[in-house]
Amino acid sequence: VGNAPSIEWTPNETYSFNQEGTYTVQVRLNVTDPGGNVGTDLVVLEWVFIF
Repeated sequence: VGNAPSIEWTPNETYSFNQEGTYTVQVRLNVTDPGGNVGTDLVVLEWVFIF
């Protein structure tokens, strides 16, 4: 990732959201700096589709 304050990410799969329901995506980021310090972040995104 480098030292930038943000990253870009593209999933390796696509999902069809063509039906009603609740969709939850969890993204976890684990990083280790050159000094061996470890950090973790997590975001959970939820969508509800009603047609």
